[in-house]
Amino acid sequence: MEESSINYTFKTPEKEPPLWHAEFTKEELVQKLSSTTKSADQLNGLLREIEATSAVLMEQIKLLKSEIRRLERNQEESAANVEHLKNVLLQFIFLKPGSERESLLPVINMMLQLSPEEKGKLAAVAQGLQETSIPKKK
Repeated sequence: MEESSINYTFKTPEKEPPLWHAEFTKEELVQKLSSTTKSADQLNGLLREIEATSAVLMEQIKLLKSEIRRLERNQEESAANVEHLKNVLLQFIFLKPGSERESLLPVINMMLQLSPEEKGKLAAVAQGLQETSIPKKK
């Protein structure tokens, strides 16, 4: 009796039905192949477009990084120029009127791009002929 229950437990049917059974006609297979080929072609086209876009974006990134480096250098140069201008102006302010002050005029003119009228006024101040209009503290 035990033997028959064991046989029954492990017994399989002689012919199992297939889980997926599909027989396609040649026309159906050709149609599926054609559809799959079209899909693959479309995906390849999209891939080429994405790769082209990626290449353009990588070039733009490269150019933007270069521009950032250039702007950073310009900013550093500008800061150095402002520091130099400050030192020249302080020197001009604290020197007594005369030739030493006058020797700084070309540097100040160049750095500030003064108009002819402004150059004349600054030259008069450098020679001590004109006082600055800075109010004096009491």
